[in-house]
Amino acid sequence: MKAKHIFTILSLSALITVSIGITTNTAGIFFTPVADTFGVGKGAVAMALTLCNLAFAAGGMMVVKTLDKLGFKKLVLIFGAIYVASTAALSIAVNLPMLYAFNVIRGFSAGVFGIVLVTMVINNWFYTANAIITAVIIGFSGISGAILSPVFSAVIQSGGWRFAYIVTAMISAVLILPAIVLPTDFHPHTVNAEAFGSAPETDETKSTSSAPLALLPVILILIYAFASSYITAIPQHLPSLAESYELGTGALLLSVCLFANTGGKILLGTLIDILGAAKAMMMYACLIFAGLLMALFVHADAGMIVSAALIGLSYSMSTVGNAMICRETFGMNNYAAIYPKAAMIATVGNALGSSIIGFMYDMSSGYATSLVSLTVLDSIVIVIIVVTMFRRAD
Repeated sequence: MKAKHIFTILSLSALITVSIGITTNTAGIFFTPVADTFGVGKGAVAMALTLCNLAFAAGGMMVVKTLDKLGFKKLVLIFGAIYVASTAALSIAVNLPMLYAFNVIRGFSAGVFGIVLVTMVINNWFYTANAIITAVIIGFSGISGAILSPVFSAVIQSGGWRFAYIVTAMISAVLILPAIVLPTDFHPHTVNAEAFGSAPETDETKSTSSAPLALLPVILILIYAFASSYITAIPQHLPSLAESYELGTGALLLSVCLFANTGGKILLGTLIDILGAAKAMMMYACLIFAGLLMALFVHADAGMIVSAALIGLSYSMSTVGNAMICRETFGMNNYAAIYPKAAMIATVGNALGSSIIGFMYDMSSGYATSLVSLTVLDSIVIVIIVVTMFRRAD
């Protein structure tokens, strides 16, 4: 691996830090101060994040067309500038419509230079160790969220949330800059470099970009994307779940879950490179299944901590797993055609999951119904689709 490969990893990690780590994983710390200023409920402010995520999904759908017109560096420059400007503009929002509008612009721009573009660049630059490199880069979304959340919280306490948005915009600008100035691009040959490793031979047997995609595997991929991301909605309910069990470890459960989020992605990437995607993802599906069963039946502190760690692996299945199943099933030639759709469905699945789980709790006064439905999704839907898709790929 040469310097340009390292520069590419650093640039892509920084883009993921901004597009997901800052945009989504630090958004919650602004809910309370903004709600207090506007005199509205937290739910009304949290709706801004939902709109931001939906716009993020729409932006991901535009990557291929935008990339063809602008090229990698111009794309990052233009939409990075839009992102920074809209983030800074949040500091002057005086009502909910302004908050929503700036978040939609912010989310869309982040979606254009976010995970869809990043994974496409990874596939062009890294043939060997593709899964682990994908996992490490995507893992920065969790690491950065954990590091920057207390930083932004401290800024809010000292200078207010409006100033904190300006600081967020400045940090984002610095992180976007490497992708623009460092010698990296969409294809390595553009900067006189070669991809790391040899191109997978299996790509020759998969469909080419000139062939139409079969409907059934596309449908199965989209169902997988929705189901795997739907499960990632339960971690935000873990504090409430612990409270319903009369346990005092709610905050700890969420922390353990988020730690498993980052560590689990790196581990899954490593296992995929060693064992293959099918075996590694089946192993993760079984571990998540065990975690959900423990959350349903084991109402003790130690058991719930283990459960939270296992449930935290669901993030890996919805990000790294989603990218790998698209790549392994359709090959890199058709990756750009299918992955943006899968990423969009995944975003919707997570957004709907949080609300649906909350509504299920309201109707049943507990989380048992939600946990049963999640267990069914993991043990039946995800497992069947993983087995089916990788058999088709073979």
